[in-house]
Amino acid sequence: MVTQVLDNTKIDVAEFIKQNVTPYYGDDSFLSGPTQRTLYMWSKVSELMKEERKKGVLDADTSTPSSITAFAPGYIDKDNEIIVGLQTDAPLKRAIMPNGGYRMVEASCKAYNLPVDEELKTVYTKYRKTHNDGVFDAYTDAIKKCRHSAIITGLPDAYGRGRIIGDYRRIALYGVDRLIEEKQKDKLNLEKRPMNEANIRLREEVSEQIRALKDMKEMALSYGVDISKPAESFKDAVDECGGSLENLRYNLSTYIKTYVGTTTHGQPQESLEFQRVILTADEQVKYSGKDVIDVDHIIAAFYTLEDSYALYYLQQEGIERRDLLYYMCHSSENEEEQIEKEGEKLEEIINDTSHEDEKAEEERVKKKKEDTFLNKFTVDLIQKVQ
Repeated sequence: MVTQVLDNTKIDVAEFIKQNVTPYYGDDSFLSGPTQRTLYMWSKVSELMKEERKKGVLDADTSTPSSITAFAPGYIDKDNEIIVGLQTDAPLKRAIMPNGGYRMVEASCKAYNLPVDEELKTVYTKYRKTHNDGVFDAYTDAIKKCRHSAIITGLPDAYGRGRIIGDYRRIALYGVDRLIEEKQKDKLNLEKRPMNEANIRLREEVSEQIRALKDMKEMALSYGVDISKPAESFKDAVDECGGSLENLRYNLSTYIKTYVGTTTHGQPQESLEFQRVILTADEQVKYSGKDVIDVDHIIAAFYTLEDSYALYYLQQEGIERRDLLYYMCHSSENEEEQIEKEGEKLEEIINDTSHEDEKAEEERVKKKKEDTFLNKFTVDLIQKVQ
């Protein structure tokens, strides 16, 4: 539960967690069992795992070196998946990681009677130096003998690859574009340091981090997910309208516990009123020229209901539809700043360029304003009539 506003002036996940996380010391009695959809998905995976145990490896791509964007999106059952993403383009399909060491790839392929890509072998044994090649170049004869006799284990040729634990919370909090921006600042600041071996390596590593962030954004988009911006919350709109998210949460929780029965299996059934909300949101999206329903459309549709406890509790907090929509339409500071900049550019053009250029720029600024958040919720009826 977020209680403190995120400080956007710096990237500090630890501070955000410190301000917002409340430890839970209770038991697991609040947890529910798996839904029918989860059980169905797990049954499909279980069948695939049985097949894998029979064969050793269900499937493998021995010609494509693994990377963030090496494979197309993969699904177990796309229509029933909520959390998406596989390491390859099919469930339990193995990938190779020759950058770590090609001999290990080759040994694994032979162990499971998988074909070895001869062209790839040539690249990684003649032209591309792998991690293990570098490690063995650095080993002394004594280290090699100790390794061979198993006196020493856990050396970097076996444990030096892929041991980085990603902190993906910062992506949801700040968005990939912001993280890239900060990394670019880090790289720029390195220009102030002397060009010695340590700083050259650091510049290279920061450059790799920037490329990896860009690849992550590309990979997410292939699944239809935009991680370039921070995850957005309805809390900001409620706060701006003078309401309390805590009160809303408490009132709705109390209502559900008091009047709504619980289910021990399957998915809850949507009420007729909620189905009406979805239909209303769908109509608003359609008439606004959009193609996706998001939470903002659903919240706006609540206000079309005559008898709704959700609407009642919103109104109890003094949150009116007009105010809520106004805040949502003006919540994007970047859009507003961009429009302001476009207006300044227009003034310069009026003073410095021809009438034709003025008209073209004026149309561009007008189009920019038309593309703002407001169009998610409204339709220009006058424009429709014309």
